[in-house]
Amino acid sequence: MVSTKSICGVANLLAAVYGQDPNLVKRHLGLPYRTQKACKCGIRLESQNKSGLCWKHWLESKRIEVACSGCGNLFERRAKEVIYSTNVRGYNHFFCNKKCKGRWLNKNYGSPNIRRYNSRRLRCPQVSIP
Repeated sequence: MVSTKSICGVANLLAAVYGQDPNLVKRHLGLPYRTQKACKCGIRLESQNKSGLCWKHWLESKRIEVACSGCGNLFERRAKEVIYSTNVRGYNHFFCNKKCKGRWLNKNYGSPNIRRYNSRRLRCPQVSIP
């Protein structure tokens, strides 16, 4: 019996020879035309899943407690996410939710004077050049 993988390879070759889109050729032949991710247990994953794990394995993954940089509360994060964030991306701060992150950003990087431009019309001062 011929495997689907070898048939997909032939479809890719045909598409290259005739200058067609490989996914279009595969669809006409009735083959799976998009690569689908699968978890280590064999369950197919949705295209939005970025972790590469099914829900069961994602829940069982190793977790560590991290202190929130905004409020100081302890919360759990996947160890892999924390290591990637600190080593690869260079993040030093973790937050328990978006509201806490917004408060922290406003406190550390926000402007002390919030101007409301819509409340009244502002005019530029007239400058006279001699």
